[in-house]
Amino acid sequence: MVAVSWLWLAAGLGFSPVLLELVAHMAREPWARYASIFVPLAGILLASARRGPPRYDGLLLVVLAIGWELVAIDLRSAPLARPALVLAAIGLCRLGGVACWPRLLLVAWVVPVPTMLQQRLSPAAEQLWTEWAAALAPFAPQVEGHVLVAASGSLSIGAAQGGLPLAALLSGCVWASVAARDGSLARCLLAALAAALLAVPIQIAALWIAMAGLALGSLEFARWTLAPGAWMVVGGMTLAWLRSGGSRRWR
Repeated sequence: MVAVSWLWLAAGLGFSPVLLELVAHMAREPWARYASIFVPLAGILLASARRGPPRYDGLLLVVLAIGWELVAIDLRSAPLARPALVLAAIGLCRLGGVACWPRLLLVAWVVPVPTMLQQRLSPAAEQLWTEWAAALAPFAPQVEGHVLVAASGSLSIGAAQGGLPLAALLSGCVWASVAARDGSLARCLLAALAAALLAVPIQIAALWIAMAGLALGSLEFARWTLAPGAWMVVGGMTLAWLRSGGSRRWR
């Protein structure tokens, strides 16, 4: 265990450029901050996991993570290096004797949804959800491209409203809950996929509420409903529901 502690320290130093870039990314892009909730969640699940003898396949994962980081540095692509953090953390946990893959894989949610993936779906996704929300709202403001216009002001709809960050938040919360109950990898996956699909109606509902806020003259409230703070509320409510026993159906 002492040797593994030293490996954690060495990994922290070796991957510090990637860690710093990830923190800077979250500071720069508010939508990416949802991933911060999975740092303590993953820590709690891994700290409470049963431990056995060291799993030496973890060493292979650490070596792969180092190679991944070096390739990303050579390509001068900071976002490409982020998965190396996940591989390194899982590898070190395996060396520390953690064998439960559902708990280990929660670490993947610490890395936000790739910006490139969001851009591939934008602006089609957010425009579609906006149109659906407007169709359900008798008080719908004027929609001009990616901007909602009302007497109280205008509200820009960006790629983050396409639903991917919300889907990642919901799927990760559900994965954590099922993994904490020692659910199998297959059950974690099925539950996470089902939760991710809920992002579509929730995102449409958030847009509908934002339109209502605009119609009532509350531009700040409308902005908040589409901000990461609202997603964190959704995530907190999801965790509270799951903790009360909502995820038992997935066991």
